[in-house]
Amino acid sequence: MLNLKKILLSVLLSFISIPFILPSQPANAVSSEISFIILTQYEKTVTISDEFYIIALTSTGKKPTWKSSDSKIASVNKYGKVTAKKAGTAVITASIKGAYASCLVTVNSPTVTLNQSHITLYRGQGAKLSAKVSSKVKPKWKTSKKSVATVDQNGNITAVKNGTAVITATVNGVSDICEVIVKKPVITLSAEELTIKAGSATSITANVSSGNSPIWSTSNSKIISINSKGQIKALKKGRAYVYAKEDGTKARCTIYVTE
Repeated sequence: MLNLKKILLSVLLSFISIPFILPSQPANAVSSEISFIILTQYEKTVTISDEFYIIALTSTGKKPTWKSSDSKIASVNKYGKVTAKKAGTAVITASIKGAYASCLVTVNSPTVTLNQSHITLYRGQGAKLSAKVSSKVKPKWKTSKKSVATVDQNGNITAVKNGTAVITATVNGVSDICEVIVKKPVITLSAEELTIKAGSATSITANVSSGNSPIWSTSNSKIISINSKGQIKALKKGRAYVYAKEDGTKARCTIYVTE
């Protein structure tokens, strides 16, 4: 029995002493490539007419293909330049073989706010409007009545005659308005009646609230004459009126000419 145990132990030790040879991995084994794209931004909020670039880093180093889900809202060119066209949302996607990445673009309508909503002027006076616009686009200016007030493309207003006009600043269909009232002036003469002898001269003055000079005229040029400075000459006996007019307002003085 003892000899049998010794034999079994010898066999076991002989197996343990035999080295095990494991298969090794080949040195030229190739791991699978992973494709990816990294964008500089994945969400962007802009206003109509804004432009910006999305930069893409790709695993291949090659330029991706760009595409917009709705080019009517936001378009993109082959360089990743995005142009906002109208309000809404669009997804801009950059893709290569085996990978893609997207940026959600929200396009808002611009806001336009004028610095004044009401302006009162007299004929010949001017004012300047400024518009605060949320986009980089300059507003387009227009007036509802050029005969009352004009406006240039820098927002400069000029009062033409008494009345009311509406000045509008518009950016991509969004606008704000300012009401311009051109007031009639008040004219006060230095006299309501004058008596002078035929062949003599006198003068009359007018205080006009607008600061403009009035236009002088006479009702009867055979009795009196008057020039642009309000200087009156009596020509013959009688009664006549002199008028001072400015932008729809008229003041009158009665002139009596004696012999």
